[in-house]
Amino acid sequence: MDKRTEEFLNDPIFPLLVKMSAPNTVAFFIQSIVVLAEVWLISKLGTISLAAVTLAYPAVMLTQQMAWGSLGGAVTSSISRSMGAGGEDLIMARAAREKFPYSIECKNQESLNVWKSYEQAESNAGNYEPVLFIKRNKQKPLVVVDAEYFVRLHERMD
Repeated sequence: MDKRTEEFLNDPIFPLLVKMSAPNTVAFFIQSIVVLAEVWLISKLGTISLAAVTLAYPAVMLTQQMAWGSLGGAVTSSISRSMGAGGEDLIMARAAREKFPYSIECKNQESLNVWKSYEQAESNAGNYEPVLFIKRNKQKPLVVVDAEYFVRLHERMD
């Protein structure tokens, strides 16, 4: 597993969030400075110019935020739909499936019913062996497979 993935899985949440949000925070700070400089420059043109910008600015910001909100909402919606659409959590290409003939179900929750999660994995598996990956914060991921399959797999390795 690469270093960044290890970081996401094992580091404490708050420092990780601070580290990841720092570039955006700096960008917003710079944008605020630019807006203040623009307002200062426009104020040098006179009160009428400043009043005109003051009237137009909320409409411009509203339009901009609606556009960004729509884009973010669309991306979030498409990801949510694909993850919650039912079926396997990891869709593999045919070549990958030939080398790794398993159906993957992933759960990242602090508390879960392993039996129900495995039943979901079985129902989504089709003709493949269901494998359930479970993870919670600050813990190593675990893998759940059918015990009989595990024994057969181990016997094949001998």
